[in-house]
Amino acid sequence: MKFEIPFVESTFKEQLILSFYTIWNKNLKKNKTRLFWGFGFLIIGLIMLFLKNKMGFVIISFGVFYLLNFYNYYSNYKKQKAIYFESAQKTAIKLKTYGKPIIWEFNENDFRYKDGRLDFKINWTEFKGFDVVKDNLFLYLDNSKSYSYILGNEEVEKGNFDSIIKFLNTKINNKV
Repeated sequence: MKFEIPFVESTFKEQLILSFYTIWNKNLKKNKTRLFWGFGFLIIGLIMLFLKNKMGFVIISFGVFYLLNFYNYYSNYKKQKAIYFESAQKTAIKLKTYGKPIIWEFNENDFRYKDGRLDFKINWTEFKGFDVVKDNLFLYLDNSKSYSYILGNEEVEKGNFDSIIKFLNTKINNKV
């Protein structure tokens, strides 16, 4: 199966936003938990100190520890988000100036992706899995889901998206 998909900047950006939050969401939720634990320990520690219990200092130190971890993770998240979307913007500009359709080719032995910058043929055994999130197909090259190819249902003709999924089920041992 071969698809020539015209580059649509708004779709590209929507897919990158979806990809970014799919990767980061789980850890962001964990990080919010650190924030709650940090404030919880701080409040309990302050109450203990108010009641003249010296263990309050230990409890406060736990709270400070959780809050510092929250801050470090959140600042790293903000930094990575800025880098990711800056890179995405540069890629969008390059793909828009290229002007030719992006080629997705699902062959018996490999997957081919070609755009204005890249032309890859990747053997099916190299893929770690795939997933469908909000009508977008994610093809994963590693277990961390950080590097993937994304194809939207609206980018291919009606019925072809389901055919692609069925084909991938025969080619990729879905480990993610």
